[in-house]
Amino acid sequence: MNAVESSLQENAGQPPVLTQPNSAVTSGGRVPFAALPERGSAMKAEHRAHPRVAVRGQIELVWRDAKQRIRSMEGKARNVSRAGALVQCYRALPVGSFVRIRSAELYFLSGCARVQHCSRRGLTYHIGLKFYAELPARYN
Repeated sequence: MNAVESSLQENAGQPPVLTQPNSAVTSGGRVPFAALPERGSAMKAEHRAHPRVAVRGQIELVWRDAKQRIRSMEGKARNVSRAGALVQCYRALPVGSFVRIRSAELYFLSGCARVQHCSRRGLTYHIGLKFYAELPARYN
């Protein structure tokens, strides 16, 4: 029995152990895929204060513009946590804006929120809202 066969028999049924990449194995100084760290966004998602739940439903956002006129637009709720929601709309809202959320479909989302972030995604905007009162506190 040679050294390779004896090594295989010793490690049978055990998960492989990652070691430092061998310079002979890596070509041109590249690091193998298994040795790469996880993406930052994947690690960030694990550190959220409250878990998110995917939802789908029409909502209406009502706010006052810079000239204090009442404005409204329809959007789609994408996900929700106890402290906020992600809404998809066709117009941007300024960060820090106070909005009122209305929805016949997702009645539990109705309430007041502040715009935390607003970023363009293709033809729409993803607007992150932070509720003034967390969802459980509204219904106790």
